[in-house]
Amino acid sequence: MNNSIHQSETIYNMLKKINLAEKLSKLYISHIMTIMIAIFSIGYHSKTVNFETHSVHHRTTTAHFLNKGKWDETILEHILKEEVCKLIYKETQCTGKTVYLIIDDTIFSKTKPSSKAKHPIIEDAYFHFSHLKKKSDYGHQATAVMLSCNGITLNYAI
Repeated sequence: MNNSIHQSETIYNMLKKINLAEKLSKLYISHIMTIMIAIFSIGYHSKTVNFETHSVHHRTTTAHFLNKGKWDETILEHILKEEVCKLIYKETQCTGKTVYLIIDDTIFSKTKPSSKAKHPIIEDAYFHFSHLKKKSDYGHQATAVMLSCNGITLNYAI
């Protein structure tokens, strides 16, 4: 719990520093905080049930925000990309070190046959080449773009 509180303050201060309150509503920021703290907290297992422990709202409120809420994630995405560029640019100016662009892909493999899966339908899953398995693998693929300088690596886009 101490880790969650520390992460909460750090995240909140960062969101405050980049002036999200000027561009997004308090409710929007509240939901983002809830989700981020749940993700960073110990024992998080990708379930919305965890949101309830870190929010004044019922967990279904946060789930509704994610699934059916009318919000424009491109605003947040633009702000975060801008902030990542500023931080990395500042680091390269201070240290003279090179900026690296890192592109990383991860495959979330389908691990059970459809007949044994709790949710047998995997939408938009395809075969992707797995560098780890050295063969095609069926599942979802996520690609991340990160910027790195002097040991600081920040996610720019997913």
